[in-house]
Amino acid sequence: MTFRYGDFGFGVRVEEVAGMIEADRLAPLPRHAGGLAGVVAFRGEMIPVLHLASYLGLEAPVPPGAGYAIILSRGAERFAILVQDLPRLIPARELHPAEITAGADGELDGLIESVFQAGEAPFHCLDYGRILDSIVPPAKTAVASRAARA
Repeated sequence: MTFRYGDFGFGVRVEEVAGMIEADRLAPLPRHAGGLAGVVAFRGEMIPVLHLASYLGLEAPVPPGAGYAIILSRGAERFAILVQDLPRLIPARELHPAEITAGADGELDGLIESVFQAGEAPFHCLDYGRILDSIVPPAKTAVASRAARA
């Protein structure tokens, strides 16, 4: 599944996608961290929604109610990425692994998990779990942090 932010093409492996919903169901959160767009109800759970473009500094946030939330699974945990336009599926036969070159993608350094080439366009598959953890730390980290301050 691919989507674009400005000049960058991004991808998510289909096996990581749990679903997709229109962003008009997104509920904003008060005092949210940069990159956190809000939460959305999905199959009986509240799912945090990341605004990846805002997090990466690539473009302004998607206006409220616009776009789509791609729901990703990481084990039993789910979270979503907010995208402006309807994502596109590219058949695996059209994708070719590309080399990840350090420094070539500047602002994406350290976040790239893999890169695929479809025709002339590179699509970056990021470590979305790592991005989520930097915006919304796992609960055990928050509890340990509070205990250390006490």
